[in-house]
Amino acid sequence: MTFLIVFICCAAELTYVGFEPFRSGQWISSWHGWVADGLGLRKQLGSGSLFVSLVLPCVLFAFIFGHLVVDSTLLSLIAGIAILLFCSGPGDLACEIESYINNYLDEEGELSPLDKANFLNVVKTNDIDPDRPYMCAVATEANDRLFAPTFWFAVLGPVGPLLFRMSSVLHQTLDSSSAEGRLVHR
Repeated sequence: MTFLIVFICCAAELTYVGFEPFRSGQWISSWHGWVADGLGLRKQLGSGSLFVSLVLPCVLFAFIFGHLVVDSTLLSLIAGIAILLFCSGPGDLACEIESYINNYLDEEGELSPLDKANFLNVVKTNDIDPDRPYMCAVATEANDRLFAPTFWFAVLGPVGPLLFRMSSVLHQTLDSSSAEGRLVHR
């Protein structure tokens, strides 16, 4: 079943349907802010409020998934596909692949010089192997967007990619010098 869900999600990801609006991670930052500051858990628990804001939605989702969805194979398949599609990304992979191809191939289909401004990660060039930093940036993006959610889906079921995406979004939004930022980085 897991392989079928991953296969369907990869096929859906490479279609021309855009999943980018579906993958907005703004609710994760808002949720963490409300739990930490709105409920006052940051004062009581310190950086433990991060743990509460990550675990509460995952436990709720696991409860709903375990009690309502898991009895039906069709609902389980649909819910698994929905959560994996939601947690992949945050952009649309097919559009980004097309953008990379267009940026690095000229009109005749020959390789054009690499432009680090088109990468999402900060790319540090290297004189010894000039293509290596770009390959590392692409590998990092592929891991964060596709491979890690798929891996965590295979290991922990639908809760795994949800936990991964929530921690990934919080890693990008929290200040890395704060205690919560260092904790989510680990």
